[in-house]
This record gives sequence, structure tokens and C-alpha cells, in this order.
Amino acid sequence: MEEIEQLLKQYKEDQEVLHKKFQEKVLQAYNAKQNKYKDQNFASLKCLIESVFSIPELFVVSRKDYNVSARAIFDYIIHNQEGYTFSSIARQTNRDRTTVMHSVENYDSFNQVAEYKENYETIISLYAKNKNTN
Repeated sequence: MEEIEQLLKQYKEDQEVLHKKFQEKVLQAYNAKQNKYKDQNFASLKCLIESVFSIPELFVVSRKDYNVSARAIFDYIIHNQEGYTFSSIARQTNRDRTTVMHSVENYDSFNQVAEYKENYETIISLYAKNKNTN
């Protein structure tokens, strides 16, 4: 019986160690993703939009509606609220400045879809809270 208890104790300790290592890896991956971009506003908005839209990478080459609208929301916010130029956004996202400009100029068409409008409002709210805490 004592042997079983010792095995269980060792098992629990091993599980705790593995869980801590897992948490560290997740935190490192998150920090690495955020540190990829020099500007903290840029990185935090990108991560926030990826979370709200449940997409792994915002700037993946894709024409799917939710990817396009997520990028449009990002471009709209980072340009209109943070004052980034089309060129600076394009440089950091590996896109052409005219693509970014088109995205911002046509943002209103995405904002007419209820789901995307709701996502936009959620993102704006969370982004403002995040900026106020930093």
C-alpha cells in the first residue's frame, strides 16, 4: 500500500512539473508573438483581434471573409486611432500600402455585417481597457 501511495505522490509531482513547463512554454510563445513587433500597441491589437476572431495568425494570406474583415478592423483601428501611416502598417504586416489603404477605405462595408460590427465593438472596448492599464 505504501508503494502505491509513493507512486501516486511521485505522479502528482511529475504532473505539477509538466504543468509548470507547459505554462512557461505558452507564456514564452505569447511573449515571442508580441515581441515580433516593435510597437506594443501594434502587437497587443494584433493579439486581441486574433483572439476575438479565433484565428491563429492575422496576416496570413487568405481571402476568407473573417480573415479579411479581421485585417480590415486592424487596419482601421491602427490607422485612425493610433495614427499609423498606410506605409508603416504595410511594412510591419508584409503587405502593400495600397492594400492597407483599400482595407481602411472599405471598412464601412464590413461594419454593416452584424457579427463583424459586434466584434469591432468588443475589440475597441477591450483595446481601450488594455491601453488604460498600460
